[in-house]
Amino acid sequence: MCPTSTAVSAAASAKRRQACDRSGRFRCRTGYANPIQYQSDSRNPALYWDGGVPAPPGFTPPPTIDPTLSNNNDADYFSQNFGKAGRIQNWSFNIQHEIAKFVVEVGYAGNRATRLASTGDLNQLPTSRLALGNLLSRDIYSPEVAAAGFTAPYTGFKGTLAQSLRPYPQFLNVSERNNGMGKSSYDSLQAKVERRFGDFQLSGTYVFSKSLALNTYRQIFSQTQLGPVFFEFIQRKGDEGFGEGNFKALFESMERDQLRRGVLQTA
Repeated sequence: MCPTSTAVSAAASAKRRQACDRSGRFRCRTGYANPIQYQSDSRNPALYWDGGVPAPPGFTPPPTIDPTLSNNNDADYFSQNFGKAGRIQNWSFNIQHEIAKFVVEVGYAGNRATRLASTGDLNQLPTSRLALGNLLSRDIYSPEVAAAGFTAPYTGFKGTLAQSLRPYPQFLNVSERNNGMGKSSYDSLQAKVERRFGDFQLSGTYVFSKSLALNTYRQIFSQTQLGPVFFEFIQRKGDEGFGEGNFKALFESMERDQLRRGVLQTA
């Protein structure tokens, strides 16, 4: 048996101590405290329990949120998935066989990652509006925009037509932090050949792999008349693209798109 006593100390937030007495009996003592200090003026009590913990000076009870808070600025959004830990699963399988003093090994390795911490913009311009082209960059009060039948979303709005067509036109970017939508996959065929020559060893390896990612890298791009400039859209389920390690494939696809649109010219 280990008799236990609990003590609260205002000087330290936590302490643990173990000791043995001369008779050899084991004794343990633990303590924990998370003190909140209120100073008295030596004449009046620091607080009355019946009145609860006093509010700090200048505190105004809610609701105090101004409806124009963060207007014309970026805003952050924290969903129910914020802060949830991701999940990564790895697996592999390989076989090994000796052929004419060569050791040949062939295997498969893969992994799947889900609920990765990623950030999505909830205030993206709908892709259907990209057909408006250069009109998107016009001021909302310009004659061209008025002739197209568009008006300001609310009184006092200032900005372009593109800004007025966003889901939340009063904000710029609305970032959903750590939304847990990111995921990735990796599959690979791995081959290896080895042979020893006395004190030397000959080894050769080959890996054929594919890596896909969702909402963890720039994946989806629009076609634009401005040259090699891209709009990044919100990635959602099913919109898998290149993983962050596939730089070569990513840039090759960008170059093919630019060649097709005439932005780049072949030598």
